[in-house]
Amino acid sequence: MTPRRVALVVIALAIAVPPVAAHVPSDPGNNDSPRFAVTVTDAAKSWSYYDEIEDGRAQYYRVTVDAGERLVVSAFTPRSDEFTPSLVVMAPGLEGRDAPAGVTVPDGMGTIVVEGERPASPGYEPFAPSANYETAAFERSTDERTTYLVALYEPEVRNGAAGVAIGYRESFTPTEYATVPFSLVENRLWEGQSPALAVGPFALALVAGAGLFRRQVESRPWTVATVLVAAGGCCFSRPG
Repeated sequence: MTPRRVALVVIALAIAVPPVAAHVPSDPGNNDSPRFAVTVTDAAKSWSYYDEIEDGRAQYYRVTVDAGERLVVSAFTPRSDEFTPSLVVMAPGLEGRDAPAGVTVPDGMGTIVVEGERPASPGYEPFAPSANYETAAFERSTDERTTYLVALYEPEVRNGAAGVAIGYRESFTPTEYATVPFSLVENRLWEGQSPALAVGPFALALVAGAGLFRRQVESRPWTVATVLVAAGGCCFSRPG
């Protein structure tokens, strides 16, 4: 097999390798009222929203689940202290205890309160790599198409970085793949890392890889080293 064919095979395999613990990372923006709730476009697709609870204001997400599907949602935080993001799930017909103060419930909706608990240790995502504490989780199957409103709040009105994961099916568009390195930098900053630590590893890897790739292409195109650099670049840009 020629070096060029080897290159194509390795790159194809690198692209085909499934991602580990892969959620599509997203920035929710201004979503501190039901009116401005983030609209989740696909309830089954796995999303991670890196949010912030400030001044005790709950953050809202709206997701429509088709009949026969299920709502899967959880709350998480990078913080290791007592900060405990929690959830209120709202929809017509739900029966549970009243929502806590500070969470707005639209007319006609019932509530289920999922008060968070601090786990003993964080969960790890190998690719990112990152460690977050999952503090609350909720799952519900639906017999008919239902629109849910999910509120992210903190019971003791503490402020801090808090996230919401929605969905269970890993799926990525070409655009999402291309923007993953930028999203990972934003994730590091959300976790509280300094800009230098957040951007440094990516910048060093990019400069080193580009230099090696250029030298190999100029001297002996499609050598084994070139193949490995190309494959490594594909793997490096995989979502975490």
